[in-house]
Amino acid sequence: MATAVQPLQKQNIFERPGVHAVRLSIQRGHAVPTHSSNVDVTAVTVKGAGTFTVEGTPTHLEPGVVVEMRPNTAHSVAADAGQDLELVVLHYRLSADGPATVHCGA
Repeated sequence: MATAVQPLQKQNIFERPGVHAVRLSIQRGHAVPTHSSNVDVTAVTVKGAGTFTVEGTPTHLEPGVVVEMRPNTAHSVAADAGQDLELVVLHYRLSADGPATVHCGA
């Protein structure tokens, strides 16, 4: 019996105090619903196509497109119907007071 592939997959790439990097894979036609993170976020499109919506403003994703957000910004991401989407997402907060606890609300 074949194992079903999950429509959303997160793979930890790197983690240290104040920084968390994940590879986010979204199957074609699927999405991460609107949420926010308590830290800065930078998402880099690695492959595929989709839409990254930040506070109601959509950005078309294709390889090389980068989206940046400040903490507590509502956002969602969706893969196009025709192809899977893969992003590297960095969650971080670096401050003079030292690193913060990193958390993503998705």
